[in-house]
Amino acid sequence: SPTTPLSYDIFTGNLFVSSTSSVQEKVAENGLLIYPNPVIETAVIETKSHVNIDKFRMLDVSGKVIRDIQISNQHYVTFHKRNLPKGIYFIEITTNEKKYLQKIIIH
Repeated sequence: SPTTPLSYDIFTGNLFVSSTSSVQEKVAENGLLIYPNPVIETAVIETKSHVNIDKFRMLDVSGKVIRDIQISNQHYVTFHKRNLPKGIYFIEITTNEKKYLQKIIIH
């Protein structure tokens, strides 16, 4: 069967949370918030300390960089999976303070 090319968009801006669930429940040990995870259509990625994100990278399990985006003056990224195949990936976020790495599951 033919394969579909990988395609997804990254949007940055202000975050408005309309859910009554606590965002704090989704805090990773390393300081990243990724919700929801597993991702069905979209996910929000931000640091626990809400510092600005400088760089967003997505890697597959072999370490291949799937996406590498410079971000400026934004404290979160909204990820749209589009045609990304189901599986396990890693999100790497770089800020002026440190680098974060967390597993993400695409459904």
